[in-house]
Amino acid sequence: MENKILIRKVKEEDLVSLYEIEKTLEDSWSFNILRDDFLGNNFSSYFLAEKDGEILGFIALMNVAGEIHINNIAVDQNYRRQGIGQRLLTYGLNYFAKEKLIGYTLEVREDNLAAINLYEKLGFIKVGLRKNYYKNNKAALIMWKLIEENL
Repeated sequence: MENKILIRKVKEEDLVSLYEIEKTLEDSWSFNILRDDFLGNNFSSYFLAEKDGEILGFIALMNVAGEIHINNIAVDQNYRRQGIGQRLLTYGLNYFAKEKLIGYTLEVREDNLAAINLYEKLGFIKVGLRKNYYKNNKAALIMWKLIEENL
């Protein structure tokens, strides 16, 4: 019987594994930024996807004043395009569903079409652009998923 993917809260001992996934990204966080945000930011929530004890990906969200900012989402390069990012993002959105939120927001590199397509599939819309936001002067699209009944 195949074990299913489990999504759970991140523990401090998971941080090295998360960083191994994170550092494969073009605009990755340093280990210190990842650790400091996890340990020192009371507004952040971290979740990971795991199968058979192997960490497949993670998401970091920050809840500030009724806005959930998706700070980071990363999937191990061996498990991309298998729906893990969507499962993590859906779990993160649902985690805060009972709170009275304005909505969810994120920045995404303007040339990351796979991520943009995922976000649009889940109801995010493009609302702005941050020039020179990423390395190599790449811009970030600002995307939002508003909770209409809470506006």
